[in-house]
Amino acid sequence: MVRRWSARVPGTVIMWHDARSAPPSAASFWMRLITQLHSRGLISDEHLFRTATVANGEGAAMRAAIGQLLAALDDPPTLIVDDLQRAVSAEIYVQVIDDIAYFLAGCPRLRVVIIESERSVVDDIDISGRITIGAEHVPPVAFLSESFAAHMSRTPRAPSLRRIVNDDRLLKAVCLAALPHSTDVELTHALTGAAGRELLDAAAEWGLGTWQSTPTDVEHFTFRATVRTEARAELHRSWPIDKIAAARRLALWYLARADRDLAFEFAVMSEDIAIISHVGLRLVPFVAPFPADVVDRLARFPIDRVRESAVLSLWAATYSNASSHPTASTTELYAAAAAAAAVQNSDADIGATEKLVLLGLESFAARRAGDAVRGAGLARQFHARALKHLAARRIDEALLQPFVEFAYQASATLTYGDENEAAIGLLAELEKLCRAHGLEYRRSSAQAALGYHYAATGDVPKGAAFARTATAHTARGSRGSHTAFLQVSNLVRAALAADLVQLRLAVAALDDSTAPASHWDLRLFGEVLLDLDTGNATAARVRVDSAVRAHARTNVPISIRRRVTYLHDMLRLFGEPPRAAAAILSRAPADAISLALGAAHDINNEDLDEASAKLGRASTRTSTPIAEHLVYVVLTRLGIAGGDIKGAHSTSEHLLLLLRAHGLRLGFALFDEQERSTILASVGDARELREAFAATTAMSSRFTSAHAPTLTRGQLTVIRALAELGDRQAVAHTLFLSPGTVKAHLRAVYKKLDAHSQAEALYKAAALGLLTTPRGHT
Repeated sequence: MVRRWSARVPGTVIMWHDARSAPPSAASFWMRLITQLHSRGLISDEHLFRTATVANGEGAAMRAAIGQLLAALDDPPTLIVDDLQRAVSAEIYVQVIDDIAYFLAGCPRLRVVIIESERSVVDDIDISGRITIGAEHVPPVAFLSESFAAHMSRTPRAPSLRRIVNDDRLLKAVCLAALPHSTDVELTHALTGAAGRELLDAAAEWGLGTWQSTPTDVEHFTFRATVRTEARAELHRSWPIDKIAAARRLALWYLARADRDLAFEFAVMSEDIAIISHVGLRLVPFVAPFPADVVDRLARFPIDRVRESAVLSLWAATYSNASSHPTASTTELYAAAAAAAAVQNSDADIGATEKLVLLGLESFAARRAGDAVRGAGLARQFHARALKHLAARRIDEALLQPFVEFAYQASATLTYGDENEAAIGLLAELEKLCRAHGLEYRRSSAQAALGYHYAATGDVPKGAAFARTATAHTARGSRGSHTAFLQVSNLVRAALAADLVQLRLAVAALDDSTAPASHWDLRLFGEVLLDLDTGNATAARVRVDSAVRAHARTNVPISIRRRVTYLHDMLRLFGEPPRAAAAILSRAPADAISLALGAAHDINNEDLDEASAKLGRASTRTSTPIAEHLVYVVLTRLGIAGGDIKGAHSTSEHLLLLLRAHGLRLGFALFDEQERSTILASVGDARELREAFAATTAMSSRFTSAHAPTLTRGQLTVIRALAELGDRQAVAHTLFLSPGTVKAHLRAVYKKLDAHSQAEALYKAAALGLLTTPRGHT
């Protein structure tokens, strides 16, 4: 009765309880609702991914996310919860009802119908006086249970299928017809070979389900949830081969109609790895948050079968914490995904776009498995082929979103491999593609990444422009890697412009965020610049050593090695080269920035010939504004040191042009007070350079705080040895002290410095000048 009645209400979408398997929690139940809303086109891919990520948890965050989503819908659906209390524990059922009350409070237009075939814990709630049922009004909540027998009739529970359908052949047809969530005459005939109308009319006569009409008068038949559950069990018990064959037909049926979520559900039921891989690659978003019962089935797949499929291996690696394969590590699963993608890519029957997507998947999985070299090589192949496909407009629309996803991941792999020019080219094309197809979420990610890349090259205005565009989307509630890119982009722009106020804010934002650990060196870069601005190069060196020791055990990407090399060379100019950094310094040939910093060191040592040679090589390798800026800063220093004031004037004029075009001021910190005076005297209008110089502290203005607490000789010896060696046991061994004595000294040092960790004690000791010996060495 309720189903026929609610089907006649215009402008609503009915969400039936999914009884494929019992949801293990209230959050799992609401996750199914989210995926069904998405499959019906009511919410976007972005909303699905963002809300489902939160809904995987419990509590207030889950409620708030789903409540906001429902309230934002133009036409909130009618949710029909069908016999849920029979499938879950009383605790979960009460939680679902409590959630419904919360959603109704925040979304008055939401309508919920709760169908109960037997007495439940909510029968004690006295709400009968508030229930109104009419042909033109869907009640806020309607409990159809024994408590309201006086108000409406209740459909009794149907007898078992075998008692209703005595003929085995007909019973099998009914069970096959009941596999999909709803069916029609054509689909029933395809599944059973029987006359669809006659079979479904008979099922309606037996009380197994009801006919429904959509607002466009298209008829479809819905079996009762309990009937569908029993039908699946009967098929599994009596006709397992027919069940698998029907599931395969349903997967292809729904895929042909672009219902990828249902196609994937039945592909998993069919246990056909080829179909699972084919459909799974086309899911949106890729590696989607699956319904709980699909996750359960996938988790039960033998690990050897999982490894056959790139999609399944990638899913298992992505959700490894929820996987039932404890013997397979995340790294092993990513490696399996890469291997399976390579095998699948060798199939001559798949299309060009699918081959490209599989290449991107292989590159991504190889990088996540720790094989950076292979990942980078595959990313370069993807970059070259993707640009050709995009230029020829040969991207298969059905694979557009997975292509976009792996194009973005390929750009990240290129970034880690220090191939920034290729990454920028791929991201620029990706941004155009997403703009043309309305894929705003990934377009915003590409813009944020471009904002970082352009900022890192020294094009501060262009980086800021991309960051502003990306932020407009982020402000509407998006999360993800683009948020981290925006944060590091802000830091890099502030650093290159020597905007110390914004730099402090950017460093604090990274400290307070969940930014990926892959950005640790950029946060360190900002902290070091702030230390140097206060004149404390020793504190900066200790900070670098501590950070490098913490991360040197991991597989450090080439891009981070290069940036740590810059930090090492920069601190060497201040007489504080980090010792631990030697473990991860770049082994690549010196680029323009490294050569310029090396030449600056030579100038400090009065080796002008060597400095000139390095700058000559650096000048031929400048490809970015920041490299050009630093090279011209050191060329200016060389001109002043060699008495070539005319040459220094020429290079200073070039620095002024770079300042006007890109806002670059960072390198001015390499000038001492005398060099600054010489430069200002050599140019006609010195106002702009004078203001730019004021933003940085001159090298000769370094100082160390004199307000240091008094440490004993033993305490000083231990803390200095700890700064040198980084390990208490090594300190004890080197100084011929017992571990207990070292511990006692450090406890006293912690107390005097008000420090709560080894890293904090070392930093504070360096900041106070306690790590510098009377001869100036540490």
